[in-house]
Amino acid sequence: MFIVSPCSAQSPNLVPNPSFEQYNNCPTSLSGVSYSPGYTNFPTVQGWVSPLKNGSPDYFNTCASSSSYVHVPQNAFGNQSPRNGNGYIGIIAWQGELQGGNMKTLWSEYLQCKLLQPLAVGERYCVTFFVNSAIANATFNFVGINKIGINFSGNQQTDVAAFSMNLPYSIYNNGGNFLTDTTGWTKITGIYTATGGEEWLTLGWFDNGSAPTFQPIVPVIPNPADNYRNYVYIDDISVVKIDNKDTFTSYKEITYCNKNQLPIQANSAADLGEYKWNNGETGKQIQIKDSGTYWCISQASCKVFVDTYVIKYHPAPELNLGNELVNCDNQPIEIDPGYPGATSYTWNTGANTEKITVNTSGIYILTVNDVCGTQTDTVHVYIQPPTPEPIAVDTTICQFSMNPTIMVQGSNINWYTHSLGHIGVNFQPPIITREPGSYSLYITQTIGKCESEKVPVNISITYTPHETLGDKVVMCENDIKMIGEFREGVDYKWNTGSNSCCILPDREGLYKLAMHNDCGSYIDSITVYHTSCDDCIVFPNAFSPLSGTENSVFKPIVKCPVDEFHMKVYNRWGNLLFESKDINIGWTGRDNYYWADLGTYMYVVEYRAKDKKQVQRIYGNVTLVR
Repeated sequence: MFIVSPCSAQSPNLVPNPSFEQYNNCPTSLSGVSYSPGYTNFPTVQGWVSPLKNGSPDYFNTCASSSSYVHVPQNAFGNQSPRNGNGYIGIIAWQGELQGGNMKTLWSEYLQCKLLQPLAVGERYCVTFFVNSAIANATFNFVGINKIGINFSGNQQTDVAAFSMNLPYSIYNNGGNFLTDTTGWTKITGIYTATGGEEWLTLGWFDNGSAPTFQPIVPVIPNPADNYRNYVYIDDISVVKIDNKDTFTSYKEITYCNKNQLPIQANSAADLGEYKWNNGETGKQIQIKDSGTYWCISQASCKVFVDTYVIKYHPAPELNLGNELVNCDNQPIEIDPGYPGATSYTWNTGANTEKITVNTSGIYILTVNDVCGTQTDTVHVYIQPPTPEPIAVDTTICQFSMNPTIMVQGSNINWYTHSLGHIGVNFQPPIITREPGSYSLYITQTIGKCESEKVPVNISITYTPHETLGDKVVMCENDIKMIGEFREGVDYKWNTGSNSCCILPDREGLYKLAMHNDCGSYIDSITVYHTSCDDCIVFPNAFSPLSGTENSVFKPIVKCPVDEFHMKVYNRWGNLLFESKDINIGWTGRDNYYWADLGTYMYVVEYRAKDKKQVQRIYGNVTLVR
């Protein structure tokens, strides 16, 4: 995507082949530019000639072989890269010698071309070219002269015998600006007001009768016996009409969506100018490799150009049809890729719309094209009628049954623990049978891609007769308690002859109970003791914590019901080691987290027997043994 701000276009460059990129033949030796009064002979570079028959400018190009002396960058006169492109031209701007103590001009070379159109009377033109002084491994005093320029004329200026030309300068370099730079390109520019009809451009040093002023380059101190020479490379010649506008701006927004689209080329609007990008580059073009803002300030044709590029990265959305689309009501399905704005949509059904509606199951493929490239995705569509519910029956299971299995009928059964559950399993969950009761599981069946509604499986856990009475019980003579408990559906038979679930043991002795139902039978028994409840608890005088017997915990033997209880255990120094208010929780023989030492410990107990008001207090000693 590009967004470009409007700006006035600059006038065209009237110089043909201004950077010497176009050629008829790649140069193979020096003197590649010919003398051509008819402007018809271009053996190498197109559109350029020598106005003097005695001159032979040299055309250099990267296409030339390294042994030809006109290769780029290394050639007969030094090592220099073109300012732009692949080629440039070299001339002997001036050569002279000392004769009788006076400097005499021997000869000069020139470049000439015919402009693309004549200059218009009264119009102002920005004239620019670039030069670089060359030095060679030869017996010359290489110097930099202070004057070189361009002459515009209505007729072609040529000479068959002269060694230099005496023409007026239309533009030239500023006085004192010696052409001594052998590394970079020196810009020569000026403004020319046309008299009208000028269509020939001649470039070089023009002889006004005296040798030019110069500065030595190599050697620093010239050898008077050698000739003096200024050889220059020339590149990027422009003649552009000056418009009323002197500053041109452009703004471009470029959005890319694929990293493979990098690098992006950015260009300055200025031709044959001097360029300064904000990333430090100095060419007309740069290769942008990342997002950001890039700008270039250029000077060309006596104008200023400001070009701004804003590079943004917006990745393309991923085409995603999903893995599958399912309809369990036998209804058509709309396939919506959610990818608007593509250049084209191509479905394997032949449709070319973004969305399609399908009536049959199958595989559907979509290919989309847009500025970011091509993407293809596939989706499986399933259309089928509703799935019927599986068959489930209510189930009764006996208590303590191990890994019971519930019988259900259906395909690809899924089990759920809740009617509103969303995540099922394909195996029956464990059935907990520790306690009698009722609860429900839920099942579905899946046919194809469609799951049925949930069906409850009601489960009843039926009591299985087992030990419940305990081994023994001590009761107060005046507070006899009921023994036994009621369970629905169970038949009872006591050794007293009673058929009730529960009886009052009014006598001491062994009581037996036979229980029976559909889940089994069990005979339980308990020994009942009666006491007056005057002394309800007694303690052993020793215990062994690691014995693994009933005597491994120090606690009271209860002879009658107790309502309140508080026990404390102390060591021989009176430090409290253990305290309990639960008659069933005794001392394990630990002092905090460590085993207590062998020896004698003191206990203090306060308790109140059931239905008694008086609190009893017991003191005693207990020995801890191993």
